[in-house]
Amino acid sequence: MMEGTDHCGLLLASSGNVMSDPQTSEIIPEDVRVENILAVTSKLNTESRAKIFSALADPTRLRIVELLAHHAELSGSEIATTLGISLALFCHHSRALAEVDLLKVRREGQTKYNSLNRLLLEACFMSLTEDPAAAS
Repeated sequence: MMEGTDHCGLLLASSGNVMSDPQTSEIIPEDVRVENILAVTSKLNTESRAKIFSALADPTRLRIVELLAHHAELSGSEIATTLGISLALFCHHSRALAEVDLLKVRREGQTKYNSLNRLLLEACFMSLTEDPAAAS
């Protein structure tokens, strides 16, 4: 599990051919975003992608990912309250998402803030549309 800010938060605020990193509000040119996605995609093997899709197959986990797709980061309490689930249930599902690196966790005092690894998620979906012959 990765902590802190990196280039995994590139996909939240899109405007034309640039994106902004929701963690820093830094403007990321489209070509840099695509390079980052392609770099991650090339490192994803079939087993890794299967684990990611398996984690997303659970309705509660999918709702967590959908919620975080619209926010830079949220605390576990905010996520649990918004989704109408217990904090314990959120913690259970957050561990499964963190194990496949879809969820990044940052600790501030006693509060853990969760954000979506957008780069990994987009790379995983992009790998579905790649030409397998071109990847060889």
